Amino acid sequence: MTYLLLLITGMIVVYLLCPFLFSIFTKEKFRFTPSIISLGIITVWMIIIYFCTTSVIQDKFWANRVLHAVGGGFNIVLIASLALKDFKIKLPLPQIIIIVFMLATTLGVFNEIIEFFLQQALGWKFATIIEDTWLDLVSNLVGTILGLTSLSIIFKKDK
Repeated sequence: MTYLLLLITGMIVVYLLCPFLFSIFTKEKFRFTPSIISLGIITVWMIIIYFCTTSVIQDKFWANRVLHAVGGGFNIVLIASLALKDFKIKLPLPQIIIIVFMLATTLGVFNEIIEFFLQQALGWKFATIIEDTWLDLVSNLVGTILGLTSLSIIFKKDK
């Protein structure tokens, strides 16, 4: 349960920081008005992902892959989309794709560093094989690509 709270907190922090990241790439001003609905969506989505990967998927190896793909890469795309909508930030789709891809990749690496620290300092067990970090990063990449593909389709339909 502690890990779930850390995940939710981390994703909410990402949501709150997204407008500042996006504002670097636009001259438009934005109003910092976080949406309670978006915060609720992020929280409920993370709870669903967490419980699906810990309860529904019995194989821990594949549960971890799904957690990193959906809870990591895909979720970052969802959070960035919510932030763009909530803070009314307008950027061209190619720029959004590049920024979100870099954000998801950076956060994936940061997550692996945190997992390493928690394993070393607190004895939490995240990995059973040495390749786990690389598989987590690949899973994160797959989730990011799926999320960006979905985002591109949605953005193209809106225009």
